[in-house]
Amino acid sequence: YDKLGLIYQSLGDQNKALHFSEKDLELLHQLYDDFPKNANFKNGLVVSYSKLGQTHQNLGDQNKALHFFEKDLELQKQLYQDFPKNVNFKQGLAVSYSKLGETYQSLGDQNKALQFFEQYLELRQQLYQDFPKNVNFKNGLAIAYVKLGGFYQESDPSKAKAYFTQAEQLWIALTKTSPNTVQYQEYLEIIRDELKTM
Repeated sequence: YDKLGLIYQSLGDQNKALHFSEKDLELLHQLYDDFPKNANFKNGLVVSYSKLGQTHQNLGDQNKALHFFEKDLELQKQLYQDFPKNVNFKQGLAVSYSKLGETYQSLGDQNKALQFFEQYLELRQQLYQDFPKNVNFKNGLAIAYVKLGGFYQESDPSKAKAYFTQAEQLWIALTKTSPNTVQYQEYLEIIRDELKTM
């Protein structure tokens, strides 16, 4: 069900994707209800909530997306609390904060959006500090800076520029250490173009 949901989502058929994602959630709920201490089933439920949130976002229903992203965050927090040394759960929590920030921003609740983007940045900074050689964490931190920069672009351009500049520095470093990763070079060019307009 999960894989079919992903395939239909990539084909652009959000309604079919939603159908299979709901079936996936139903089965994961049953597994988790039967084995509530199983971290893998709980994590599967987290992923399912996140995918349903994304599907509702793609369908333009931000309120339903918010509902599923909040469920995702609730369980993600529990996983991280129960397994604080599990880096994947910490990273998952960061992503949950980011999705809620984006959703609240699209719903027009800027205060809540900022709150979640700041929590997202805080976790990204911690991950990078703990694993400074991990290129994915460095890239994740750069993305967190861009999200906050984008948030402040209209209301406080100098703050936005500071965040964008921090992202630029990280992508400069990433293009040097990982020259074969085209994505980092593309991100660097995009942020430089953005900074030129400021």
